[in-house]
Amino acid sequence: MYDIKEIFGVLAGLFSIASYVPYIRSILNPDPNKRTKPNRASWFIWAGVSGIIAVSSYASGARETIWVPIGYVIGSSIIALFSIKYGEGGWTPFDQKCIFVAALSLFFWFIFDSALVALVTTTLVDLSASMPTVRKVYYEPQKEDKTAWALFFLGAIANVLAIREWIFAIALYPVAMVLVIGFITGLLFLPRKRVLQ
Repeated sequence: MYDIKEIFGVLAGLFSIASYVPYIRSILNPDPNKRTKPNRASWFIWAGVSGIIAVSSYASGARETIWVPIGYVIGSSIIALFSIKYGEGGWTPFDQKCIFVAALSLFFWFIFDSALVALVTTTLVDLSASMPTVRKVYYEPQKEDKTAWALFFLGAIANVLAIREWIFAIALYPVAMVLVIGFITGLLFLPRKRVLQ
């Protein structure tokens, strides 16, 4: 008999990996007006902390929900590399503040030497890494790929549905991802008046 939690976990991982396909295609779009321009600060931080999140999630007891962080390790690293040539940002004062918050969170992880502390701090790092992308999506939504973010959001929802035990250590990361990815996806899809910079 099939285990529904395992099925949702695998689906979440598949959605997450599949998200990178339209994202990469959009980065390489020959039309510069339709090209996604990944924020370097976001993607390098995400690439760096994804591995820590995967390891600390597993050490904290996550099993069914582990496929999304593993998918993020692979995909974020690829996008970070693409952002070197095709991305934007990375060293604005706003980006630097986000990188500082990321470094501060990692410092606390090293001090406490705990899988749970590592998971909490790297989740905070992951959320802070989202801020440059949130800002970009708010001001320039045309520079992000809607299909990719919709798939990221479906993966995040499936990952929440894969949670077997609703304890803090297991639910923290999947719930945080639903919230932040849902917010970014909402900004991309909700109609609004053009915002002036």
